[in-house]
Amino acid sequence: NSRYYRFTTRLRRNAAGNLTVNVMESSTLRSSTIANYSSASVGQWKYMEVLLDVGAVTGPSFTLDVQVPESTDFDYFALYPQRAELSSQVVHPLFGKLSETNARGLTAFTEYDRAGRVKYLKDQDKNIVQLNEYQYKVQPVSVSAAFYVSAFSLGRQVDFTAFGNCATSGLSYQWYVNDVAIAGATLSVFSYVFTADFPRVKLEVSHAVFGSASSEITLKQSIYYPPSSYIPPPTCTKTISISVQGDSVMRSCEDGGNPSRALRAFVSATDCSGPAEVFWEYLFPASMNSFVPYPSSGGLDFLFQFYRPALFDPIRSTPDSPVQTQVGFGAIPQNVYIRARVLMGNLQWAESNVISLQVINEGFCD
Repeated sequence: NSRYYRFTTRLRRNAAGNLTVNVMESSTLRSSTIANYSSASVGQWKYMEVLLDVGAVTGPSFTLDVQVPESTDFDYFALYPQRAELSSQVVHPLFGKLSETNARGLTAFTEYDRAGRVKYLKDQDKNIVQLNEYQYKVQPVSVSAAFYVSAFSLGRQVDFTAFGNCATSGLSYQWYVNDVAIAGATLSVFSYVFTADFPRVKLEVSHAVFGSASSEITLKQSIYYPPSSYIPPPTCTKTISISVQGDSVMRSCEDGGNPSRALRAFVSATDCSGPAEVFWEYLFPASMNSFVPYPSSGGLDFLFQFYRPALFDPIRSTPDSPVQTQVGFGAIPQNVYIRARVLMGNLQWAESNVISLQVINEGFCD
C-alpha cells in the first residue's frame, strides 16, 4: 500500500560506477533509479540507499532489475516500504553477533580474535570505531619446595634435586637432615651419605617477595640392615650357617695369583611365611672394628665377584633340606672375616657363624 520503497545494499568495487535499480512489472519498466559509487569509495565497502517509486505498478507485485558493472561485491540487499523500519543481525554459531543493521539501514560489524573475544567494532563502512586489546592478569607466584631423590642406600651418596619454581631468580635454599641445617647446602641440588636408615630430609625455599615453603620426606632403603641393638620378635625360628668350599688359607703370589673361593649359606626355617633374603657381610680385622654389608662405598668392590640378595619363596625348609645360596670372590689383600644374615618374617634376623679367610703371601709362585 506504499508508493515508495527503500532499496539498500552494501557493495564494493575496484572502480567508480553506477548502480541502477529498475522497477519491472512483467517485462514493462515502471521506474528507474540510479545511485553513484564514487571514485572516493573505490576498494571500500559502501552503504547505498535508493528510493523507488512503484506508483506506476498496477498489479499486485513487481520485480527489481539491479544493474551494476562487472567485478562488484555485494554484502546484502534489503527492500522495504519507505515508512517501515528494518533491523537485522548476522550471528556466528560459535562466536556470536557478526553484524547488526539498525532501522535506518546502518550496519555495525563485530570481529573476534582466535580466543573468541571481541577484537574490533566497525561502522557501516567497516572503519574501526573500537579496538579491544587483552592482557592476562598476572597470577600470584607461589614458592614450591618439592624435590626428588635418587636411589637411597646406606653408605652411598644420595642426590636430591629441587623442582623448578616460577620465580627463577631470588630464591634461597637450605637443606636439613634430621632437623639439622647442613652447612653449605644452600643450592637447589644436594648430596649426602647416610649412615643410618630412616633419615628425614627437609628443604626450605624462600623468596623475598613470594614467600617461603618447606617439604620433608623420610627415606628407607630397599635392603635394610637393622642396628645391632635390634631385638626381633619371636614369631618364627630359623637358622643360617656358612661354610667355605676349599681351603680357608689363601696363598697369595706377587704376580697376583690367588685361588678362588666360594662361600655357601645353609638356611632352614619353621613357621616363617613370605620370602627370605640372605646378605653377606665382611670385616678386615687389621683395619676395621665392625662388620659392614656388601656392597660398600669404601672402594672394596673387588672383594666379591657378585652380590645379590638370595630370595626364597616360600620358606618352609628343614635342617634335612636346607636352602642354599653362595657368593664367590677373587683375590683379597689381607685376612678377612665373612658372615651372612638371613631376613624373613617381619624383619627377624638370624646371623651365621663367622668364616675366617687367611691370606699368606708366599712371594713368587711356580
